[in-house]
Amino acid sequence: MSSALSSGGERALASPFATAGPYLAETWDLPVLPLDGKRPMFKAWQRMACGIKQVSDWAEKYPDANVGLKTGSRSHLTVIDIDDMDQAEKVIDLCGDTPMQARTPRGGLHLYYRHRDEANRTGVIPGVDVRGEGGVVAAPPSYRRGDPSDSLTGRLYAFCAGDWHSIPDLPPVRDSGLAELDRMTHSAPTEVGNRNNALFHACMSCAPSAHNVEALMDYAAAINAKLPEPLPSDEVARTARSAWRYQLTGRNWIGSNKDREVKMGLYQSNPDAALLLSLLRDHHGLFAKPFAVSPKAMADAALIGKWAAARYRKAIRALVDSGIIEQVHEGGAGPGDPSKYQWCKRGYGSYPNKQEHGCGGGEGH
Repeated sequence: MSSALSSGGERALASPFATAGPYLAETWDLPVLPLDGKRPMFKAWQRMACGIKQVSDWAEKYPDANVGLKTGSRSHLTVIDIDDMDQAEKVIDLCGDTPMQARTPRGGLHLYYRHRDEANRTGVIPGVDVRGEGGVVAAPPSYRRGDPSDSLTGRLYAFCAGDWHSIPDLPPVRDSGLAELDRMTHSAPTEVGNRNNALFHACMSCAPSAHNVEALMDYAAAINAKLPEPLPSDEVARTARSAWRYQLTGRNWIGSNKDREVKMGLYQSNPDAALLLSLLRDHHGLFAKPFAVSPKAMADAALIGKWAAARYRKAIRALVDSGIIEQVHEGGAGPGDPSKYQWCKRGYGSYPNKQEHGCGGGEGH
């Protein structure tokens, strides 16, 4: 194997897909496909088999494309994508070290693990995504595309530890790692009126990986202990048992494949809208009454990096157009009159389980 396929460098290589695509498909039986930058070139990419003949044809047709690696059960790989390097040590401590790691053009890190049913998830904690079932990553020797005046243009995705030969030795993500990252996310300050919503959402998210109701109750108790004003222990147990019933009866919308499909489809079509969706979900829960959304206030608070108000407005419009949220009050009458939205009844948030659990009846958010 040439060094171009193992360690890369700072400068872009000629024809990355033609160089690496057929090699990865034939030698390692990996499902690879051409990327335009970081995006798959085909809308139906998740359904494509990516066999050696197809990959070889793509290599002739799109030799200069980046190399996309499908994560999940087909490749037997899960990749933790770290954009914020301040989180790297924490993630490795919790999820375990791995002999196969790659630097990204922006200085981030891809940690490769043996796949073990991890879902594809964005924003596990700020700056950290999990590329699991249904995901795709740009793999070495792909490189950043863009304006030649951008100093990052042309920089490679390059292995900084191990290479493709490390695949047989990859460990799985440590059992408790992702669960602990979830706990860290849900332990963020929560409004008192929304604490029951937050706990129920956390239990529903964790339920698919819980071994039994007792394990889910232990998880709920750990989350509750970190709330500003913890709920009574009997309420915590009731919330966990309620979430477990939804899991057993196949009604767990939050932890379901359908939920992941909604988020994954939105992520592929409009990443900004997907990111805003995650923010709204975490701040308001999936069962909230109408909630205020103010592009200017969010921009002033720098909730998502350096987004300007106009960028928030576009993402809000995309969520409305996708049938995920709907506007119930048009603000702008004066200071303190923001627009208000609610989850659409047939969209992402208002699944029928809200009626039984009654999470929307608490204090306003």
